[in-house]
Amino acid sequence: MEAVRAGKAQLRFQLARSSSTATSKAGFDKLVDTICTLIDKEDQWSASLEKSIASVAPNFHSRLLFRILKLQTHSHMACGVFHWASRLPNFAHSPFTYCALIEVLARVKDFDQIWSLIHSMHAARIPLSPVPFTTLINAYANAGLVEEAQTAFDAMARFECTPNIYAYNALLDAQIKAQKILDAFSTFNSLKDHGFTPDVFTYTSMITGLCNAGKVDQALELMEEMMNKGCMPNTWTFTAVIQGLLKAEKEKEALLTLDRMLDAGCTPDTITYNSLMQWFCLKGNVDKAMDLLEQMTMKGSMPDSCTYEILVDGLFKEGKTEAAVVIIRKMVANGCHPHASTFNLLTQWLCKDAAPENAVSILDCIFSMACRSHGYNHSVLTDGLLKAQRADLLFVTVKGLLAKGICPDETICTPVINWLCKQGRTGEVVELLEKVTNF
Repeated sequence: MEAVRAGKAQLRFQLARSSSTATSKAGFDKLVDTICTLIDKEDQWSASLEKSIASVAPNFHSRLLFRILKLQTHSHMACGVFHWASRLPNFAHSPFTYCALIEVLARVKDFDQIWSLIHSMHAARIPLSPVPFTTLINAYANAGLVEEAQTAFDAMARFECTPNIYAYNALLDAQIKAQKILDAFSTFNSLKDHGFTPDVFTYTSMITGLCNAGKVDQALELMEEMMNKGCMPNTWTFTAVIQGLLKAEKEKEALLTLDRMLDAGCTPDTITYNSLMQWFCLKGNVDKAMDLLEQMTMKGSMPDSCTYEILVDGLFKEGKTEAAVVIIRKMVANGCHPHASTFNLLTQWLCKDAAPENAVSILDCIFSMACRSHGYNHSVLTDGLLKAQRADLLFVTVKGLLAKGICPDETICTPVINWLCKQGRTGEVVELLEKVTNF
């Protein structure tokens, strides 16, 4: 009986503690949101903002600062709250608060401030892990500054910080992006010499670099080594190899790699399929590209705007306008939002296709997509038709715009009216003018 009572008491204690933890977490999250809202309302850091934050968080601590910094999008405000916290009595920064601010600064490529923070950490005897250096190296890589990335990597020793696999991978990525394949091999060998085992990111970076350099055979050898070491390629690895094989005109091997990818249980993504579809469309084999679209959807990968653009362009080039229109309608039906380049592509082919029935179908597709795209500017279409001197299609466009409650301007209406007058269709001219003037 005593054991039962003790068990119930323990259960009540655990439930109470769980409830208290949930409540405190909810309160903490609310406090973070409140402070972030105060910061977001201001353009600049100020003394009044400091007072507002102090009033809602009198016991400001490093965990709170860390969460706030992770949510900041403006570096000057992130620096403001960081340095304000530094001046608070009894406040102590942690490695996490420094790293959170470094992440914000890395996004805006403020390298000088990042170095200043690293020096401040060292001076304050705050342990320096590879994290801030890795963030800095990645920022240099994204900026195309490979020499600076190497300098940041080498500086780790000066700050008594030992690189880990993530730091090596960051440097490797910087070298690959800068097409420094020999330097990348040196880094690749160095990390192994220092006792690190290359992971999937390491191998994928190297394979991508080799494929980009036209060394696809070496890339394939490295993928074999990777698999023999028990490191399974991922979607990015296989996609890089497929793209490298296509670049080397090795179509058959690229398709075999796709099969191998599927056999390994690795799902190709949209980029994988788009690369293959673009290749086959460029080679005039749009039927194979269409087969890949079917396989893509069966395997659970969703086509994007680029997928549809590749296929539509390929179908148009082979004179298969009706099939292209079907693909466009499928794109609209699937809720795939078109890019400006999609409209440009359709306008380009609209101006080339002399068949009236095809033109009407393409125009209808353009209007269908435009209704779903808030960023669509109808001038893209009208300007293209004006340049192509297709007043006939421009007339259809004007009627379509009017039907949708959009009033075309004078530059569009004038060539249409002139064309109608030459056709002797004065009644339609009068009707058009009445509709335009009634807007």
